[in-house]
Parts: sequence; C-alpha cells; structure tokens
Amino acid sequence: MTNTSARASSLNTLVNGVGWFSIALGLVELTRSRSLASSMGMENKAALVRTYGLREMLAGVGILLSKSPAPWLWARLAGDALDMAAR
Repeated sequence: MTNTSARASSLNTLVNGVGWFSIALGLVELTRSRSLASSMGMENKAALVRTYGLREMLAGVGILLSKSPAPWLWARLAGDALDMAAR
C-alpha cells in the first residue's frame, strides 16, 4: 500500500467512525432525551434534545452514504455549534 492510499484509507476509516458515532449519539439523544436534558441542566427541553438526535442521525447517515461526505461533516459541525449555542 502506498503512502497516499494508506492516508486515504485512514481518512476513510475516520470519516466512517464519525458517521457511526453520529448515528449512535443521535440514537441516545432520541431514546434518553429526558435524562440527557436533565443531566445537562436543560429540564423541560427533552423535545429539543430529541431534535438534536434526529439531526445527528441524519448527518451520520449522510456521512456514511455520500460519495462526498465533506458537506455532511460540515453540517454536523455546524449543528453541534448550534446545539451548544441553544443551551
């Protein structure tokens, strides 16, 4: 394996990891929204946490299925920034 293909393989592994992590995190946010909201000091905002979860899962699926995942990665980053600002 050449150095370039090794880097591409490592990058692909990292991108896929971010995609799967996004799906897992989104699933937790959807299924445990009330306890997560409470632990983050966001009582009565479980619906907002579920919205975060949906967005997170959509970004993860987009990252994994897209031939060009960069826009999905940027969307995930922007969504995370909005999540932190909404808190």
